[in-house]
Amino acid sequence: MTHSRYQLFLFGSALTTDSPRDLDILIVYDGTPEDAVWFRHRLTSKLAAFTHCPIHAILLSKNEEIESDFIQKEKCRRLAREDVRRLYRDGH
Repeated sequence: MTHSRYQLFLFGSALTTDSPRDLDILIVYDGTPEDAVWFRHRLTSKLAAFTHCPIHAILLSKNEEIESDFIQKEKCRRLAREDVRRLYRDGH
């Protein structure tokens, strides 16, 4: 498996309320779709251990994000890189 780079963004109700009904995450990837699907599965599995909210993780390649302007339109907030690394390492 090749190492791909991922950028994670939070959007939706988790940014506007202390009690969101779900957790919406955008994963922008630079690599293969297969690696991105694996990463999404791994990420959502780990997050599920920390929240009671349903997790909705959307995958977009860098090009797809540029074409759709999803980050800007949905007012996404980028998650800190160290938070992502810590989550990925825990239980890896």
